[in-house]
Amino acid sequence: MKLKELICDLPVNRIIGETDVNVDYLSCQADKVRNNTMFFCINGTKVDGHIFAKKVMLEGVKVVVVERVLDLKGSVTQLVVSNSRIFMALCAKNFFKCACDKLKIIGVTGTNGKTTSVTMIDKLLTCVGFKTKTMGNIGYPVSQVALDGTKLDYAVIEVSSFQLEHTDKLKADIAVVLNLAPDHLDRYD
Repeated sequence: MKLKELICDLPVNRIIGETDVNVDYLSCQADKVRNNTMFFCINGTKVDGHIFAKKVMLEGVKVVVVERVLDLKGSVTQLVVSNSRIFMALCAKNFFKCACDKLKIIGVTGTNGKTTSVTMIDKLLTCVGFKTKTMGNIGYPVSQVALDGTKLDYAVIEVSSFQLEHTDKLKADIAVVLNLAPDHLDRYD
């Protein structure tokens, strides 16, 4: 897919470089890139993904999505956006032609029992013939499953309360709140 088609309706603050380049893969993991990958520099809690931009260029990355302009030499295109994480979700939706709109999402949150509940829901759905994956705190990272384009019927996602603060684009078909206890409430003081 051409970059200009992929981002035509997306909020980009600045484009540095060409948009008539091919994008064959999406990734936010520096060790999972190859030629014609669009790489998303995610600013995490422990590591700033921007530090991997020069490394991934050597692996054939043609486009990097950044939250600030980087001093990159060569033929890489930089897309400067407000939030790389949100932009990644929007790109994945366009890249896979809204396949996620057909996916049923089950989100499970609560103080205790999330992992057990997610595992049980996943096993039940698998037993009756649905293609599922557990994601979130257990299983696979939601972002990587989205970027891989894995075909699923259900995504069963374990989501902690602090993760809910960062999932404004995630719309669960079924939301499960198991319980609420004072554990970790100091975060909200």
